[in-house]
Amino acid sequence: MNKWIMPVMIAIVALLMPVSTASVSAQDGTGLSISKSAAPTVAAVGDTITYTYAITNTDNVTISGINLQDDLLGAIDLGGQTSLDAGGTITAAATYTVVAADLPGPLVNTATVSGADPDGNAVTASTSATVELSYTASLQLTKVAQPATAAVGDSIDYTFTIANNGPVTVSDITLTDDQLGTIDLGGQTSLTADGTITATATYTVVEADLPGPITNTATVSGTDPDGNPVSISATATVGLNYEALLQLNKVAQPASATVGDNISYTYTITNNGPVTISGIALQDDLLGAIDLGGLTSLNAGASASASATYTVVEADLPGPIVNTATVSGTDPNGNSITASATATVELTGNASLEVIKSADRDTASPRQTINYSYTVANNGNITINDLSLSDDKLGALSLSANTLAPGESATATANYAVTIADLPGPIVNTATAEGTGSDGQSISATSSQVSVSLSVNRWELFKAEILKLMGVPGKGIDHAPGLQKPFNPKSQAAEHAGPKNTSQQPDSDEPEQFQINQNEDNEGAEEQLQIRQETQNQGTGRQLQLREETQNQGTGEQLQVTNEVQNQSENGPVIHNNDEDNTGKGQLNNNGDTDNQTGGQVNPGNGHQSDKDKKNNKSQSGR
Repeated sequence: MNKWIMPVMIAIVALLMPVSTASVSAQDGTGLSISKSAAPTVAAVGDTITYTYAITNTDNVTISGINLQDDLLGAIDLGGQTSLDAGGTITAAATYTVVAADLPGPLVNTATVSGADPDGNAVTASTSATVELSYTASLQLTKVAQPATAAVGDSIDYTFTIANNGPVTVSDITLTDDQLGTIDLGGQTSLTADGTITATATYTVVEADLPGPITNTATVSGTDPDGNPVSISATATVGLNYEALLQLNKVAQPASATVGDNISYTYTITNNGPVTISGIALQDDLLGAIDLGGLTSLNAGASASASATYTVVEADLPGPIVNTATVSGTDPNGNSITASATATVELTGNASLEVIKSADRDTASPRQTINYSYTVANNGNITINDLSLSDDKLGALSLSANTLAPGESATATANYAVTIADLPGPIVNTATAEGTGSDGQSISATSSQVSVSLSVNRWELFKAEILKLMGVPGKGIDHAPGLQKPFNPKSQAAEHAGPKNTSQQPDSDEPEQFQINQNEDNEGAEEQLQIRQETQNQGTGRQLQLREETQNQGTGEQLQVTNEVQNQSENGPVIHNNDEDNTGKGQLNNNGDTDNQTGGQVNPGNGHQSDKDKKNNKSQSGR
């Protein structure tokens, strides 16, 4: 009975022992059992799997020569235990590192224990463990294009490199390019781990590819050992060289213009580049935006025309009118494209000035005033700036305006006081206007001559002026107060100045005119003042000297100028003539033989003053 109790108990214990889901207990014959577990139950390449073994003697006899073998790990070290008593257990462990060769898995390995019972019968038992393996099938695609930029007609060489970066073989490999289509792989359809495939293809750039760039994508695809698809893509970009080119031509008609003329401009825009230009606009720096009739884009090789008109204004002078037009647009890459053209139109201006001058009288006498009026007119079609007016006798004149637009005029006035220095006349003078046209050119105009004849009114002459007309020298004339008074032709002082002329004419209230002419005969001109250069040489050759120091000198040979003329009520006209026949009515004869009572003349005949003259001079010096 005891013989059966032990095996039954061992069997019960074996049934009660836990069994790993990753291990299988098996018994071959009687006497031994084995269990095997693996951790982890899922692993990847490089992971370590730990296996644990448990060997049990299920017989009632000792089993010796025990040995444990694993078909993956080989002999398993049992720590020196080679026999196992009835019911005894031996445990052992071993590890394994997953390698790529294990893929795709699962990793299934079997352990077998063997021994012999006391009768020499072989006793064995086996068990297996399964570990699932995880992996990622990986392909890599590299695509290179040469050159990096190209133009129409150039060839682009593409090189494709496919690499298997995964741990398993990828099969059914194909390569396609969205620009080039299917790429020939030279018959290679599978790729082991770490394997590579190289392929090439060529593409020629066509105009339809512009403006570029050419960007195309290649895709490699395959299947992993589990039938799962594996794919990856790569892209290459090739920039395209092109020159977007606009050309602008601008023509102006006419080539020369003046104020008020119209200039017609014609513009021609041409797209000389290989791509369409959009957003086209035309600007002229003189005319502004030019209407293109709705045109906004221009295809390669196409052209368009436009026109505009400009009216020349005076502000454009002096010219030339140089204006530039610029056409602009955008190429397909968004780059700005421009072109410019310039036209030149020469300008001419009609600058014209007129000066009109007039005097308020035709005849004047010393001490009278001549009033002049001036009108300066702009008869041209451009403005005259910086206008000035001058009179060759009166100098610079003030105009009512210094700038004259076309059709405008300016005025000026001036007056001139006639002096004895202007005798014998006439007074002839002109006026000249000068300015600068808006065309930058200088312009001038001169009036016609204005002539005013002169006559002498004896009522208006001063005593000093009479002496000057006679050619009497000396500074004292201008300084002697007595000579700065009007000469009175009605004076009876002539009675005291020499022999009397019984044929005196009665005085007249009308002012008589002296005709100043050195060449006229003075016969019968009792009331005319004759000025002759010979005067100083007549008589005794002595001259009438008028000096500043006259009043202080007592010599009888000098002319004493005093504030009053020897009791004359008014000085009569002086006849600078030695002829005795011209003395008489109201006249003072400058004759060496005449006894003068004026004290203002010297008797050139004897060089001495009369007693009366001396007395008068004495009384004058006393004053």
